[in-house]
Amino acid sequence: MKNKVYNEFACVAAFADGKTEYCEIRTETTNPERDYVTYWHSEHPMGTAIANFLYADLSLLADHLKQCEDDSATGMDMAKYWLRESAMFAPLAAAMERSKLKKEDLHQVADILSQLQETLREIAADCLDTDQAEGMTERYLMQRGRFPILEYGKLYLEPGVKVKGAIPFPYDDLANFVPTQESPETFAAETLHTESAQDLAYFLLSRCLQANVRFRKCKYCGRYFPIQGGTRAEYCDRLIEGSTKTCKEMGYTKLYEKTLFENPANKEYKRAYKTRNARIRRGIMTREEFNAWAEAARLKRDECLSGEITLEELVAWLDRDKQK
Repeated sequence: MKNKVYNEFACVAAFADGKTEYCEIRTETTNPERDYVTYWHSEHPMGTAIANFLYADLSLLADHLKQCEDDSATGMDMAKYWLRESAMFAPLAAAMERSKLKKEDLHQVADILSQLQETLREIAADCLDTDQAEGMTERYLMQRGRFPILEYGKLYLEPGVKVKGAIPFPYDDLANFVPTQESPETFAAETLHTESAQDLAYFLLSRCLQANVRFRKCKYCGRYFPIQGGTRAEYCDRLIEGSTKTCKEMGYTKLYEKTLFENPANKEYKRAYKTRNARIRRGIMTREEFNAWAEAARLKRDECLSGEITLEELVAWLDRDKQK
């Protein structure tokens, strides 16, 4: 018999397995053998939806919603944009779908999202930040007067699906899908069914607290990202604006360059470089002589960095013509 939970055109389902959070937009189906059709599916490390939601630019929402009101056909494009920002926008995307069939106040959803963003930013700083001393759950419960009670809609025990990039859905960008040989697997999951952004936020936050998810500020972009256990990750996986690289990729490159620059071989090369550059200003060395020396010195420095010669041998070479 058809599950009555899915009698609306679009609703949101969310579940978690302790390490990964899953969020879906589900629609009704005419297929008597299926309870619903999954229209969109996301799976990310626990805490990702909330962490990304903290930095979403909600000032763009008003214009997007007006476009949807003027032309409901633009709803999917707008939904795709916000779903890429965070799974927290799944209730908004579902409302956009429903608005194609019935009048729905999308601006009310936007107002709720704006209030939620402010609340979650405060919770992230006061409870989830790794710099805090006590446990996250304890800090949250100690401040029940400041923070909301984490209550949400009904939970149903049902098969949760781990897609792992194997199946594209209408809201997903096909160019970003990487098909795998793995078949989707299922597991028993307490699943939230809701149309409410607040329900989704409180459900995901409660799962973060239970799973001991913490938020750390990325050393590259300065934004929070979720961590679990004893991980020492210092950079997030977000794409850098205008780049194809992530903070993690650029952060490790930057760290490598810093380490390389602080290497004793580089320090000795820099010292000798400054000494000879000063000789040009004093008229002791010509620019041509300096350029020839600098090229040879870089080769010697690289030999030292690769272990072909010792630091002492490099210093002896750099100082072989030392001026007295």
